[in-house]
Amino acid sequence: MRTIIPGLKSGHRMITPTCRENRTDKGAWITAAVELEALYDKYVRSEGNENVTWHLVLVRDEPKQQ
Repeated sequence: MRTIIPGLKSGHRMITPTCRENRTDKGAWITAAVELEALYDKYVRSEGNENVTWHLVLVRDEPKQQ
């Protein structure tokens, strides 16, 4: 299934099974959130972003059937 969200993609992080295995479920989430927060902090102060609405979206991607 394809997910279409309006706007310009400004940041994207994936939390893979390997990432969760290496960092724990919570650790993988925190790592992704911290990295997106850094991007947000950078972009939100940029000229022209005063009236921008930011979307935070959680998308679940099913494993491919073999």
